[in-house]
Amino acid sequence: MQAWRSAERISHAAIVRLALSFAAVWLCLGATTTPALAQSVLLPSDAAISQDSLESRDTAEKRGMAESRDQASDGRLFQDKALGGAVPGAAIGSTNDSTTWRAIRHGEAGRVTIPDKRAAVMIRDSGEKWRIFRANYLPYYGAIPIVGMLALLAIFFAIRGRIKIEGGRSGRTIPRFKLWQRTMHWFVACVFILLALSGLIILFGRVGLIPLIGKDAFAPLASAALQGHNLFGPIFVVVFFPMILLFVKGNGFNRVDLQWILKGGGLFGGHAHSEKNNFGEKGWYWLLALGGTVVCLSGLLLDFPWLVEVTGVLTIAHVAHALAALALITVALGHIYIGSLGMEGAIEGMTKGEVDVNWAIQHHDLWAEEVLGEEAAREDEKARGDEKDGGVPMPAE
Repeated sequence: MQAWRSAERISHAAIVRLALSFAAVWLCLGATTTPALAQSVLLPSDAAISQDSLESRDTAEKRGMAESRDQASDGRLFQDKALGGAVPGAAIGSTNDSTTWRAIRHGEAGRVTIPDKRAAVMIRDSGEKWRIFRANYLPYYGAIPIVGMLALLAIFFAIRGRIKIEGGRSGRTIPRFKLWQRTMHWFVACVFILLALSGLIILFGRVGLIPLIGKDAFAPLASAALQGHNLFGPIFVVVFFPMILLFVKGNGFNRVDLQWILKGGGLFGGHAHSEKNNFGEKGWYWLLALGGTVVCLSGLLLDFPWLVEVTGVLTIAHVAHALAALALITVALGHIYIGSLGMEGAIEGMTKGEVDVNWAIQHHDLWAEEVLGEEAAREDEKARGDEKDGGVPMPAE
């Protein structure tokens, strides 16, 4: 009996230990399960309450997202009407307000951890203004002076016709430009024309050529114009400044130019005194010198932007480049017209280097008198030399 009791006590202890082991294992497994599972197993009533709270939280989050989208939509509407920009939609956060986006839109800098502090600006206001000017104003208003000049030249030609040489050609010529002057002139003129044509394609092609020839035809044309413009631009810089120095002599203004202005240069009749270069030619020279300098310097910055690496400077360079080029092209049309179709005998000074005497007296009388006087003096000196030699001409060396 005692042995039986001992065995019973041992079995009871074993059962207790086994029960405690199962309890420990059960507790460990319960700790590793999800809270939702534990609640569903242990507290059914609490689980129902938790499920209701989860659904309420989901509903609140959805309501908050809807309100955020409404705020973003309101901000986008405000930006579209007042500032021309658009707030990114479906943005959620405490900073999604019109004040923040307005600051970003107008170029306010934030904070960055990288060395380039310029990256703190998300939107550059100057760049946006340049884009609007380039896309909405320059291609349209920039065409006005060019079209206006062509219209004026057509009207002038219809009224005045080609300016003829009074008295006809004399058959005698006097030298006007030397060979190296003419070579420099025509080289710069050819490069200028190539740059003008390619620049006009780049500037007006989107609004003027695409409606006429279509995008497929315009794409290779625009690409060729851009590459040609970038190629010939530095060449123009190299030859432009030597040409300006070459022709600077005789382009200073004086009282004779004022008289020329008052008489309208003789274009509408009458005679206006002039030196080798009249007021119109001097004005064209100085416009070319100043405008060409702006075009060259700004063009170099656009061709090699790493020289400054400042966006604001590049936008100013682009605007200055376009405006100066438009001014030069506009006045160059008048220069080309007068030198070719508009006036008889004018182009011969730059093709043959000589002009008819009657043309010189009609348009540059002061210079013609000077040249003719020098020729007469040389002939007199030669005649006196022949007389000293007994009228026998000296043999050529």
